[in-house]
Formats: sequence, structure tokens, C-alpha cells
Amino acid sequence: MQAQTVRLVASNSPGAGPGNGDDELRQAFGPERRLARNQYLFREGDVCSGIYLIEEGSLKVSTLSAGGDEQIVRFYLPDEILGLEALGETRHSSSAMALEPTRVRTLSLGALEALCLRSPAAHRRVLHLVSRRIAEMQEHLLLLGRRSAPQRLAGFLADLAARSRTRNITLSMSRDAIGSYLGIALETVSRLLHQFEDEQLIALKGRQVKLFEPARLYRMAQGEYARAA
Repeated sequence: MQAQTVRLVASNSPGAGPGNGDDELRQAFGPERRLARNQYLFREGDVCSGIYLIEEGSLKVSTLSAGGDEQIVRFYLPDEILGLEALGETRHSSSAMALEPTRVRTLSLGALEALCLRSPAAHRRVLHLVSRRIAEMQEHLLLLGRRSAPQRLAGFLADLAARSRTRNITLSMSRDAIGSYLGIALETVSRLLHQFEDEQLIALKGRQVKLFEPARLYRMAQGEYARAA
């Protein structure tokens, strides 16, 4: 379950190349907007005005249950595009909040449509990113339905490392938010993090997490989990 997420790559990055549409798409986004920690980018029910490229920082996307409980549905990191699932809708069905000081750029729906009309490469890239977002949602439902709590957390940490492109990750989200996203209790998140540290899979220092064996965490997420003696 190697991470493939809704990300734009720079022209000099692996996976980029002439005609892949990333450069055109990135350049089409408008001026940056700065968000303070806990500031909303948009709220559930707001009019959909475009898609967003995260330049720096991170955001959480959440919905409210009928009982008013928050359910985290996704965390977004730099170079990832937020809002693709709302294309074709008139209003947002979720809310997006900055977890830390964050910079985003917006591509309006009108500008996105014009870009796709004039650039087949950008159009193909947008379709690919939308299909990846659908796949991500399906993978998350599979994780919630079929994986144990240790498997969920192992997969989450390995996925964050892959998306951040480093083994040294910062948890900008709270452990309570991680639990909401993974469908496990706050106490279970804390217990498992310390258990993984005891097993020398990770090292914890506040919100800093160092992954010693990301590949093993991925294998654990797939079901190959045996607690160290």
C-alpha cells in the first residue's frame, strides 16, 4: 500500500516530465492566502469556489455527524490539492481548517475549466488527480473496515512519512484528531505510539516522530504484525 496521493510535482522531481500537466496546473493557481492555526479555509455549506494547492503547512478536513460529533476525513500536506471531491457540487459538504500556520493558493472553477479546455495535458492530469482522490477514499474505508487498531496507526505513520518524503515527521494534528481519522480512541492512539516506541519502530519527542523502519510499518498495515517479545 505505497502512498500515492493527490500531489503536484515540480518539473525537476521524479515522476515529472514534459506534457504531464503538473507545471501548467501549478502555474494556474492564483496568489497565496495565509491561514492562522485553527482558521477555516472553508466551512461545510460554503459555496464551492475552486480547488486549493497547499504551499506550506497542513489542514484537516472534517464533517459533522447528526449528533454534532466531528469526523476527520483527511489530512492535507504541502504540494497536495484540496477540494477535488467538491468538483461538480455547488456547496462544500465538509470543512477545512488549518492545523498550523498555512499557505494555500486557489484555482477558481472558471479558471480550472478554461485551463482544461486549452490544455489536454492539464485536463488529463486533473482527471488523474480526481481518480486518485477517489482511490484514497476507498482505501481509507477499507482500512476502517478491515484493519486492526495497530494496523491502522502503522499505516497512518508510514503514509505520512511517504507523503512528507522524510522519516522524521511532525504530527501537526492532535492525537484525538488521529483517533477520529482512524476510528480508534485517543487512549488507544497514545498506547500504540508508546508500544511502537518500545518495539523500536519509532522514536517520540513531543510532536516529532522518527520512523526507523517505514517499510515494516507498511507490512504491519497489511496484516504482517507480530508484537516484539
